[in-house]
Amino acid sequence: MDENFRTEPVDPGGVGEKRSLGWIIFDVEGPVVSFLTKAGELLLLSFIFTLCCLPVVTIGPACTALYSTVVKNIRHGRGYPLREFFTAFKKRFKQSFIAGLVMLICCAGLYLMYRTVGRTVSSSFARKSFIVILTVTMAVFFYLYPILSRFRIKLTNAFSMAFIMCGEHFLTSLAGILSMVGIVYLFMFILPLIAVPFIPGIWVYSMSFLMEKALRKYMPPPTEADKEKWFYE
Repeated sequence: MDENFRTEPVDPGGVGEKRSLGWIIFDVEGPVVSFLTKAGELLLLSFIFTLCCLPVVTIGPACTALYSTVVKNIRHGRGYPLREFFTAFKKRFKQSFIAGLVMLICCAGLYLMYRTVGRTVSSSFARKSFIVILTVTMAVFFYLYPILSRFRIKLTNAFSMAFIMCGEHFLTSLAGILSMVGIVYLFMFILPLIAVPFIPGIWVYSMSFLMEKALRKYMPPPTEADKEKWFYE
């Protein structure tokens, strides 16, 4: 480009001028208002997510929709939270519904296994085996719903991909598992009702920074047209 036609972005506060305290606190584009807006949207999404989970069998679609909306709307500012949530809920309903049923069956099986190991089996090997199976199961479902929200993929391939990601992204898996255990403990023993309206959205938002970094490795290099899409930003 010719140097004579090079332009610079306009600084609303003046070139190099520091933002005023009033702008920081009260302006709609300021950090305080932006933070409060995102916090309010996360609360709203957490509440809607909780309502959608109440039938139990719809946990899968709700998880997929929550992740998709938090990343697309809260982090990248695309669309509106409720519209994006229900669009993702409907779009990925079938696969996520089946994945949710599989998760519920796994949870029931793990619970029965825990009761068996805890009451009738004294072998330390059996207990260690249970812990390993529980850990891998949690890790797989930690990756599964983000995968379903991002890729057009068969459900069996999504499970395979989630299993592979467990080992390839060990630190992310560890962070996800520990945080899930912490949330379960929080719900059960510390703030069982108070935590419900806001924890899901905050947790997904926090974990999405690690998850997006992992998912990028499985996305094809963007074409010129793809570079404008929000998930390549």
